[in-house]
Amino acid sequence: MSAVIFNGYHQDVNFFMFVVCFDSRLKLLLMA
Repeated sequence: MSAVIFNGYHQDVNFFMFVVCFDSRLKLLLMA
């Protein structure tokens, strides 16, 4: 059970990092 929760949390963190990286790239493109 805890492994499933950890796996879901890990996926959420990866998605959050992806969104942050994508957002920072988008800001750089808008600023350029």
